[in-house]
Amino acid sequence: NDVLKVGGWYDYYHSQIRFDLSGMPLVATQARIFLFPQDCAGGTTNINFYRNGANWQTSTVAWSNAPYSNWVGLGPPPTQGWWYSIDITDIYNQWRSGTPGQQNYGLKMAPTNNADTWSNFLGSSYGVEWQRPQIHVYYNPTGTDSLPKFKWPLQAPSYANRNVSQEW
Repeated sequence: NDVLKVGGWYDYYHSQIRFDLSGMPLVATQARIFLFPQDCAGGTTNINFYRNGANWQTSTVAWSNAPYSNWVGLGPPPTQGWWYSIDITDIYNQWRSGTPGQQNYGLKMAPTNNADTWSNFLGSSYGVEWQRPQIHVYYNPTGTDSLPKFKWPLQAPSYANRNVSQEW
């Protein structure tokens, strides 16, 4: 989508986000999601983050068929023009562990307030690539690691761009 909507006008708008992690490091020292706020005029809302427990498709997910999810944290409201970042290191490492029940089904973002409050972000199909959702993964290379493989931009429109940074 062009915009990830979180908030509401006495109703609720939730958004789903997921990154393709194939080929990414198995263990991160830090993993952060970066989202670019859009249309923060008026009131913004804090954001509840939930870990999705089942698969979903961008083209068909809706309120009525969204996957079940478990609350993982609360984020502050965004500030227009400044990247919004959340630390997902523990979740990322669980996703990459290969442990049953820890698959990467992404996150749901839900508002804490819906009284004419909105925290909107530019989505994965937004026209300006550098403002699309990003994941930054930092890790310590091991002796068996080859040089990082960068893939920019991702070809799958249902996923956001990703960055890999290597710490030395």
